Amino acid sequence: GLIQLVLPEGLEVVDNCAFYNCNSLETIHISSTVQRLGNCSFESCKNLKGVYIKDLEAWCKMEMEYSSPLKTAHHLYLNNVELTEVDFPKSCTVVKDFAFEGCSYIKTIKLHAGITSISSFAFDGCFALDSIVIPNSVTYIGSSALGDCSSMKKIEFLATTPPKIISGAQAFSGNDAEFVVPCGSKDDYIAAINIENKQAFWIDSLRFVEKLPSMYTYSITTSNEYQGSVAYLQRPTYCDDLTLSFLADPSEGYIFKQWSDGNTDNPRT
Repeated sequence: GLIQLVLPEGLEVVDNCAFYNCNSLETIHISSTVQRLGNCSFESCKNLKGVYIKDLEAWCKMEMEYSSPLKTAHHLYLNNVELTEVDFPKSCTVVKDFAFEGCSYIKTIKLHAGITSISSFAFDGCFALDSIVIPNSVTYIGSSALGDCSSMKKIEFLATTPPKIISGAQAFSGNDAEFVVPCGSKDDYIAAINIENKQAFWIDSLRFVEKLPSMYTYSITTSNEYQGSVAYLQRPTYCDDLTLSFLADPSEGYIFKQWSDGNTDNPRT
């Protein structure tokens, strides 16, 4: 039977069910000219072990119907090197349906600030992925877009206005992630996920944390760096904990007397 399949340059479409149930197939080499994988084109290829590409941009722009060959293969190779980190190409503004479905060895995904949509099943089954930042440009998240990411610990949203989440909490089912959202937006995100109040049973299991925006800055310095330094002990990060703690650390031969406002606490909160 067929063990290795090479899709040549110039080929644009793989027809529906073209290699359905091809049980002997182990590797697929997909050229950069392929634009669409038809419905079930590699479905039930149960011995598939790897998908090989030469152009990540072409892969990210490819249309996939129903499922990705990665759902079975789990391993994606770029120029014969397995992908464990994906820096999404700047030319791509949409994460396509099934783009990385089942790619269980990807640990890091970087989405740039031009991405508008994360489509259905885009990262479903990315078992090694433990965190992701959703840019404020994202306005749409499809069904099971981040489902079954069992190692996921944190999903951080940068936008104060939540995106449209087409299937509510189901978009994130199968993981135990903490949802980090901007200060004051927690209720809006809960409402966006709890579609028409029909998913309360999902909401109860979700954890939300509000985070300070990066626009907040602070600076503490010493007037004479030879006499000592200042060290941060705790920096404010989350909205419900604005504590800033710091310590004056005098150099040898010097002692701490006071801060510029006369306060003598050291460390100081």
